Amino acid sequence: CLGNGEVHSTEREKIHAEARSYQAYHLAELSKWRASYDPLVASIDFNSPIGHDEDDLARAVYMRLHLIHSTIVLETVFATDEAIYDEYTVEFSEMITHAMDLKGLTANKSLTTNWTFDLGGVFPLYFIAIKCRVRSIRSQALEALKQGPRREGIWDNFLVRTMAAWVQSIEEHFIEGETV
Repeated sequence: CLGNGEVHSTEREKIHAEARSYQAYHLAELSKWRASYDPLVASIDFNSPIGHDEDDLARAVYMRLHLIHSTIVLETVFATDEAIYDEYTVEFSEMITHAMDLKGLTANKSLTTNWTFDLGGVFPLYFIAIKCRVRSIRSQALEALKQGPRREGIWDNFLVRTMAAWVQSIEEHFIEGETV
């Protein structure tokens, strides 16, 4: 480190290489997890009278939602251009589908609460609302965040919906058709 707080370029390159190594490791771990998860979930008969119910299905959907979200975050962590998220429109759309499935699976549950330590759909929906550049998908994420008061850990859906709507209102000044 130089006296004025700057880092030597070789030290910076070393730090960057180490960070890329961590990124590659975690992406490989997610890939392994997905390779195990997909066949397992495909083999489960959720309509079977024994062993599985809507709670099991909801858990599987939560895991898939967070798998997609985590993969996007890890793949884009070093991006310097927001246009990179254009490559994830299909994934954002799939995340919206999973979030809506979860709303249906948990809507009438007595265990559904207004607050939980668990991470559910609030943070992934917020991520979609601020990162996806397709207006219709962003709007679906904002709409999903309106559904019921919910706080998941530090993620409050009213607060994140308000922040995401503010970001969206600013970015809409630059809309070209359907894409920001």
